[in-house]
Amino acid sequence: MVKWLAVLGLLFGSARPAGAIASSCRSDGWGVADGATLPVHPHITFYADSAQPLERLQAHFVAKIDGKVVPAKLTFARAKPFTIVTIEIASDRTGKLDVAWQSTPSDALYLEHQSASFTIAANQAMPTALHGTTSRYHRAYEHTSVHESWDGLAVKVDATVIAFSVRWRPDPSFLWNTLVVPGATLEDSNILHLGEISCVQNFDVPTLERGVDLELTAQLPDGRWLPVGGLPSHVVLAPLPRGTPVSRP
Repeated sequence: MVKWLAVLGLLFGSARPAGAIASSCRSDGWGVADGATLPVHPHITFYADSAQPLERLQAHFVAKIDGKVVPAKLTFARAKPFTIVTIEIASDRTGKLDVAWQSTPSDALYLEHQSASFTIAANQAMPTALHGTTSRYHRAYEHTSVHESWDGLAVKVDATVIAFSVRWRPDPSFLWNTLVVPGATLEDSNILHLGEISCVQNFDVPTLERGVDLELTAQLPDGRWLPVGGLPSHVVLAPLPRGTPVSRP
């Protein structure tokens, strides 16, 4: 079934001026919303630009529950343009979870979002099924030298997730491709973004506008992966309406 996506969530009007400030680009963050409530022995994710030496400096990652250090297992995956770190908190304690990359300037690890806090609750219910809704996200920026744009396919799911696995192909004559995406990018959590993400991109927007077969699964904070239901099997991203602002340069 082919389904044209409604152009929802578009921010019309003039492009947002931001000068030539490269730091406005979001290149790292937590794949689950800061402040979220998680189950015991949770999994969370963190992503950063692939140039950041996260794997080399994993000893600088610290997790604490109610102020006491707890063990954490870190797994690294390349997911262009990011490196995604899946962090398993190896403790059955409940309480306030604080996580942080405690690097020094000599480590050459430059992160905008170095720390986050969560609540670990006993008997935190986890879903047995996930449902998603699609839209087109778009926001334009005006800089003097840096290209920044938000544009592409958004899939919002109805539960807390930490990552997405995307299987896609242009049509059945092609082999499937797989892409892993953090559970939160830009300013939103529990939303898959495919396309232009701030100053980088993880998917070609014209390809989305031509249409792709799509299968989506998402990882929960308890580590399980579930399929995302309620989505069309073939997605065609509707073109932007005439006159929609675009980023410059």
